[in-house]
Amino acid sequence: MRALHSEEPGFTFDATPLLEVDDLRTEAAAGSAGETEALRGVSFSMSNGETLGIVGEPDSGASEVIAVIAGLRPAWDGRVRIDGISVAGLDRHDMRDHRARIGVVVGNPLDPVDMIPPAMTVAQAVAEPLRIHRMYTRRECQDRAEETLAHVGLGPGYARARSADLTPVERVRVALARAVVLQPRLLLLDAPVDRLPALGRKQVLTLLVRLRWELALTCLVSAAHPASVTEVSDRVMVMYAGRTVEVADRATLLDSPAHPYTLDLLSSVPLPDPARESRRSRPVTRPEAAPAVSEGDTPCAYLATCPRAQPRCASEAPALSDRGLGHPVACHYPETLARVPSPLGEA
Repeated sequence: MRALHSEEPGFTFDATPLLEVDDLRTEAAAGSAGETEALRGVSFSMSNGETLGIVGEPDSGASEVIAVIAGLRPAWDGRVRIDGISVAGLDRHDMRDHRARIGVVVGNPLDPVDMIPPAMTVAQAVAEPLRIHRMYTRRECQDRAEETLAHVGLGPGYARARSADLTPVERVRVALARAVVLQPRLLLLDAPVDRLPALGRKQVLTLLVRLRWELALTCLVSAAHPASVTEVSDRVMVMYAGRTVEVADRATLLDSPAHPYTLDLLSSVPLPDPARESRRSRPVTRPEAAPAVSEGDTPCAYLATCPRAQPRCASEAPALSDRGLGHPVACHYPETLARVPSPLGEA
């Protein structure tokens, strides 16, 4: 099965926005250090059939965005619209219909009790969304669950298994089956492969590509590193400290990253070829001291870590905009000639 990227011949997606997120803001968890907002004005949209990867280390806000869209976390400001309908203010009946259009995968596949209810068999867990939404009879729910398990590569022998009996990759497959059994239009995946070994990541990403093609899904996938999502993404959005710092198509992000944080992420993963790795330059180095911030200033969030920081960065947070690079980046002094060898191999 070929990978699905917007530049491929024969594959196009509908330009009509399915998901629109405008100026999303959420409060940080109680006891969090620093700023009071976990998300600080995040905005983006997704077309029908598109896959967007959201990349960032823990506390970047990537997981928070998915949690808010899924209805698992409240937002104190901003708007989420699906098919032009604002999610805020939906009554109980409409909210249930809304959730039926969204498939969600969250949890840690290394924890047997995290992704799948431990008291349920695999078939019961996959059939549960069908029962909740009262879409089929009991027998039809069972049949539909087994069909969906087969679709994600798990045969009849898995139906009576429980989460503790499964490998981490198998748990992700079950979670995907549970997420797509209602045939949603939008699939939200929170770091589904971050904790898996390399072979397991490859298996899950290959499955995701196939599901996207066969089920005409629009997918939002988060990961700690670009290498975990670029293979399946049309565009990648890089987040840091609750803000979007760069958005680019897959090829541009890998070949010409512009934000220092994106460069740092891409440089942090060893290349598969040891000879190339030994010759590889490291474009990001830590500054000895960041410019001082005066009271009342609104600095760049990456100020203390950025090797390119200048006095302006300490007084003015950079807006996310196209600075002549062909894609938006939130940096006053973006890297215009950067080219980092791809962690996926030769670009």
